[in-house]
Amino acid sequence: MVFCEVTEFWWLVYVEGQGMFCLLCKENDEQNMQNKSRVFSKDPSVRFKKSAVDEHRNSAQHKGAVQKEMIKRLSVFHKEKEERNRVGEEILRQAFLAAYWLLEEEISLRKLLPLLKLVEKMGLSNLRHFQHRSEGSIQELFHTIGDTVKNQIISKVKESQAFGILLDEVTDISVKNQMVLFIQYVDAATKQTEVAFFAVADVLEESTSANSETLQKVVEKILSVLGDDKRKLSSVVTDGASVMTGKFNGLTARLRKDFPSLISVHCICHRLALACVKAADTTSYVKNVSEYLRQLWKFIEDSPKRTAVLIRVQLELANCKIQLPQKARKAVVHKVKKACTTRWLSFEAAVHGFYEDMSSILQALREMKEEVIAKGLLVKMFKAKFISAIYILNEVLPILPTLSRTFQAGTINYARIEPSISYTMDALNGVLETGSPVTKMEEDLQEGGRLFTLGLHPGEHEVTQMKILLRKYIEALQSNIRDRFDDVTPLLSSFSMFDPTLSPNRGDDNFNNYGEEQIKMISKHFYGEAQEDQMQLTAEWKQFKYHFEKMKETSQYLESTTPTEYCLRHILQLATPFGQSFPLLSKVAEIILSMPISNAWPERGASAVKRIKTRLRNRLSNKMLETVMQVNINGPGTTSAAAETIVKQTVKQWYEAKQRRKLPKCEEKPKEGEEVPTFTVEQRDVSTQADIGVPEQDIQEKVHEVLKLLNIRSKELVSESSESEESEEEEADYEIEKELEFEHVEQN
Repeated sequence: MVFCEVTEFWWLVYVEGQGMFCLLCKENDEQNMQNKSRVFSKDPSVRFKKSAVDEHRNSAQHKGAVQKEMIKRLSVFHKEKEERNRVGEEILRQAFLAAYWLLEEEISLRKLLPLLKLVEKMGLSNLRHFQHRSEGSIQELFHTIGDTVKNQIISKVKESQAFGILLDEVTDISVKNQMVLFIQYVDAATKQTEVAFFAVADVLEESTSANSETLQKVVEKILSVLGDDKRKLSSVVTDGASVMTGKFNGLTARLRKDFPSLISVHCICHRLALACVKAADTTSYVKNVSEYLRQLWKFIEDSPKRTAVLIRVQLELANCKIQLPQKARKAVVHKVKKACTTRWLSFEAAVHGFYEDMSSILQALREMKEEVIAKGLLVKMFKAKFISAIYILNEVLPILPTLSRTFQAGTINYARIEPSISYTMDALNGVLETGSPVTKMEEDLQEGGRLFTLGLHPGEHEVTQMKILLRKYIEALQSNIRDRFDDVTPLLSSFSMFDPTLSPNRGDDNFNNYGEEQIKMISKHFYGEAQEDQMQLTAEWKQFKYHFEKMKETSQYLESTTPTEYCLRHILQLATPFGQSFPLLSKVAEIILSMPISNAWPERGASAVKRIKTRLRNRLSNKMLETVMQVNINGPGTTSAAAETIVKQTVKQWYEAKQRRKLPKCEEKPKEGEEVPTFTVEQRDVSTQADIGVPEQDIQEKVHEVLKLLNIRSKELVSESSESEESEEEEADYEIEKELEFEHVEQN
């Protein structure tokens, strides 16, 4: 390489096997202005002579490159631009990752710019190059992230053979009736059932009534993003409201006109909650206990003074005479829980809370008995009958929330309903046979028991009444659970044929006829009048049931799935490079696996709406609300590799959406016959404030110093080329000098 002492640039380099290059001309892509030659820049020079090197060094091509490099040295803006171009895409990824974190944590989106400033202050100084800081650009940034997450869900749904929807309504803080819709499908790659948030929509945006017709239009509008794949809708689960499940004019009845094979499911969690409420109504005293607990919560919660009395009593009974640390204090001090019939698990929590703190609550009511409500509650609660009811409920109710939590699992399907119900029935029978609540209360009231200080000694008659209440309540629960869950449609009952443990052995006489009635019902429902498809499905079933012998042995060792689920997934996995081994049967299996039976996910979505759209964020648009929910519910953790992939896809989509650089608009050519508008430029004298104390000689010296620095008039760069090149150089010198003088006048 060759170094120029005048310009202080490394400029000439020799590449073995090619020739000589000028680094300055190559970097600035210079060419000869006369013959357009790119020798020394793009093309190597093979004239290995000193005269050839001197000729290029003194050419206008090389001087132009030197001039540009000199300007780069002096221009702060150029350095800023070069650095921005160098770190551009990386800065976008960092900014999008920060935005993704805000969406995941449900933090106000206006905090993005302060967050970027904080990160920049902490050392990531390159974030100052992030230029898209206008309100419109930031909103588009967030929407792009949400669209990227949603597009992943859409692509997976399109790859599946069937999907089901879960929907519910909720009223947000701005009194808008919102529909929250989730979607359940089978991932084509993993063959696992997935549930994902899909959309939230304002029900009354284009209507004045939230009737079934309006709900149908909203659902169809939401599913329109799937295009023709919306025909794969096979099932829907709702909370059982009449507007949803009406036989003739409900939402599901209207949808069935467009989707004839649609399966409508009443949420099993709502069924269980209704069964518990109905059982409490049947047993009047249990209903009274619920009301007493609700009044107790309201009485204590509404007053800081009463809450302080309860806390003091709890600390005294725990023999805490000194100030406890915060962790130890939490173990002693408990709040009274609210009993609410509309929440699935709240009644059990209220009963268990009273059971644990019974002595302290009753003692606190004694100290506040001057108040009418406290005295009335003490009269109702300080009885053996009330305490026995608490013991019964504390023993029975935990069985039902266990069942409810099982039904609220993310991907529960029909195959798990019957085993869960059977377990619950057996557990209730066990409590009834042993009479454990009665025995436990008698032990706690005896000397040395935890309730001995209450001074209650129930007689034989009261113990008998307690046993009667236990039997009556458990029988009411079992009866209502049977009524709510035994009305399963024949179609859903027919799905039990996929349980390999119910299949007779291959040598049994009933083996050939096993599942014939069920497969006829299934084929008629899904394939209607298509006789060929019905016959093919029947033939596939007759062939597939020979797999049951081997599956019986495997299903005995399964813990995380039921035999029916294992069988359905086995059907989906029996694929060849040319397609499914059982194409119609695999579609039926995917319909069953994608059929939701619980509305727990829309309930979680409704809670998310109320968490995100608060009083301080009540003007949040539905588009932005959906964006936040997409990332908050569907998006992976910010620190995960999957989130990094989403951010990279978002940046790519951001670039492809439109041209991000601000380029001057091209002037459109006027059409023929169209008049070209003319503009009159009016010139006026403008007075400017200038520092007249600067001598003219100092100005000239500064101009010459700049010219010397730029090597414009240096003798070492005098051209030995043609006269035309010398004239062009003199014109360039004159123009630069005039520009510098003009800039000085402007600054003054």
